[in-house]
Parts: sequence; C-alpha cells; structure tokens
Amino acid sequence: MARNRQDDRFRVAVHRRLEPGETIVATARVWTARRTRLPALAARYRDDAVVTDRRLMMWECGWWTRRPRRRVLAERLGDITVANMTDRSRSLRSGPVTRMRVDRAGRPSLVLELSRTERDQRFANALLTAGARVPA
Repeated sequence: MARNRQDDRFRVAVHRRLEPGETIVATARVWTARRTRLPALAARYRDDAVVTDRRLMMWECGWWTRRPRRRVLAERLGDITVANMTDRSRSLRSGPVTRMRVDRAGRPSLVLELSRTERDQRFANALLTAGARVPA
C-alpha cells in the first residue's frame, strides 16, 4: 500500500493523542452521520477513524484539503456498543457500503459507513471484535 503525506500527517496526529502503551489496531476513512428516522436526509461527514486497543477515535477532515483538523470523538471501547447494520444496503460510486451503528451511553448513536476495501473491512472487523478484548 502506497503511503502519502496525508497519511503521514494523520499518523502524527494520532500518535500525539495516544496514551502510554496504547497501540493502533486499524485506521479507515469513514462517512459519519447521526442515526435518524430518515437516513437518506442525514448530514454526513468525512472523518478519519482509528481503533486502538483501548479507544475509538475520530478526526474531522477539512472540506477542501481532507487533512485531519481536530479530534471529534474519543470513546473507550468498553463504553460503546457496535452493531453491524445489514438490514439496509447502500452503494456509492465505489461500490457497496458497510454500515455500522455505534451506541454510546447518554449520547446520540452514530452510523459509520465504510467501503468494501480491504483496509476498511479490516477496520470494521477490528471495531466489531474490540469489545471482546476489553477487560470487564
């Protein structure tokens, strides 16, 4: 996989925010939206997401440059519930999309949309199985 300057900038931003001993499991570029009754009308945002061995983190991307701007989410894996939304499939120009719902206590649910690329599917699998590794 070819690396570019944008990936390097994102990697630096992530490493600045990691806790001591925390490791990155997977990264992906996701479309994020709040869960609504009419998903076709939901506002979607392009974010860079990271799953570590302890947290799910997301960075907002700039509209024009697509650079990571600021961290907008940092939730402990033990505090979230992740569900695969297979009831309704959607496709973009690049192909079918995997939809996942992230439920957080006391906060609105998020819907993550990922493409079917190997990198994004690795991220989805890491996020779905991350709850099993978190000690109770």
